[in-house]
This record gives sequence, structure tokens and C-alpha cells, in this order.
Amino acid sequence: MAVAGLMANHSFFILFVIDALTTTTLGVIILVGVPSKKGQKKAKANWTPAIREMKTRPAYLRAVVASFLIAMVFWQLSSTWGLQISKVGGFQESVYGALMALNGLIIVLMELPLTSWTRKCPPVLVMMTGYTLVGVGMGFNLFGSGIAVLTTVMIVVTIGEMIALPVANSYIAGLAPEEMRGRFMGVLGLAWNGATMLGPALGMLLFEFAPNLVWAGYFVCGVGAAWVIKPRHLPIPGSDTTTPSHLPASQ
Repeated sequence: MAVAGLMANHSFFILFVIDALTTTTLGVIILVGVPSKKGQKKAKANWTPAIREMKTRPAYLRAVVASFLIAMVFWQLSSTWGLQISKVGGFQESVYGALMALNGLIIVLMELPLTSWTRKCPPVLVMMTGYTLVGVGMGFNLFGSGIAVLTTVMIVVTIGEMIALPVANSYIAGLAPEEMRGRFMGVLGLAWNGATMLGPALGMLLFEFAPNLVWAGYFVCGVGAAWVIKPRHLPIPGSDTTTPSHLPASQ
């Protein structure tokens, strides 16, 4: 991210050419170096019974909706937030690259220690905390576009990301019957991909009208994701949370 920001100051064309080359190189490495799994089992469940089963699991449905909302917030980092930095803040592309690199640096330094702590906590509470932090972090943009505010945005959003996302994937997978897990996770992926299309498009439209509407709106999305995933009865802190599939479907 930091290198891309510096390169963008000189030539976006060269940046995209190099990006294309590295992506092509990755494809060749996978094609040549990663062995295919022969005889891999096909999905045991078709879509019709899987969708019918999803409808009976409110906890899963809430988790998918919450994932869509939080993904809408995340995708602002790679779309409207860049405009906040360059157009509103007046900074060069290298500043955006450095701030995005800060995300990776924090994850490298803190992800493992933080995950070793969050895995001991009830997963729903962990996700609620993380989603709320992501929304609050994005809401900090309402306070301006100076370096201190922008850095605070990235730090808070990254901490929320590290808290919520590792737990969310395993939690949602644990809500699915084993023979339908691929279908359940496919719908989760569809929620994220839908947010990939809608989130930046809606953010850009709002930004053209009034930038603060973006940050207020996606603050609500982050907090809303935390509210949506909240069950009627929260797990007791300190209880066993390593197998989220033990939660009753009614939760």
C-alpha cells in the first residue's frame, strides 16, 4: 500500500501495469505450484434444502445481514475514504498509501495476540464489539480530515476489524450443518460481494452531495451491524465459545 501510494504520485499507468504483472505472476504460481485435489467430494446438499434450512436459523440470517452491513462500511476505505484524504484533506496519494499500510502494520503486530484473547470470549459479544468499533472509527471522519483524525480512523477501524472478522467467519461456519456448510458460506460470500457493488457506489453518490453524509451513514451501518447480530439472550461471559454451533437455532 505504501509503495502504491508513492508510485501513484508519479504514474497511475505504471502502477496498474505492475499490478497486472504481479497478479498474473500469482496466477502462474498457483497453476504450476499448487496441486489439484483429485477425487474431491462434491457438496452433499443442493441449494433448495440448504435455503430451506437457512430460513430456520435466525442466528445465521442475522449474521449474514450484519456481514453485509459491515462490508458496506469496510469498502469505504478503498473508495470514498481516498477522496476524503485527497479532495477534502488536500493530501497526496502517498498519504493514502501510508495510512492503508498502517492497517497492515497494526494487523501484523497485534492480530495474533488479540485473537488469542478474543477467542476466549463469547463470539457474539466479540463481533458486536468489533462491528461497533468499525462504525465508530468511520464516524471519526465527521471531525475533519487532518492527519490526526485520519490516523485515528484507521487505527480504530483496524482494531475493530481484528476483533470481529476472525471470529465472525468461524462463528458463521459453526451455525451451518456440516453437509451444507459450503452453501451457507456461499451466501455469506454473496453478502460481501453485494456490499462490494453497492457500498462504494452509494458512498460515492453521497460524497458528491455531502461528504459528512457518508461518514454518518456508515457509522450507522457499523453500529447497526452490531445491533442486528445481537441475540435475544447473550451468552454468559466465560462460557465455552469454541463451538458456536452449540447455540440453539432460535437464537
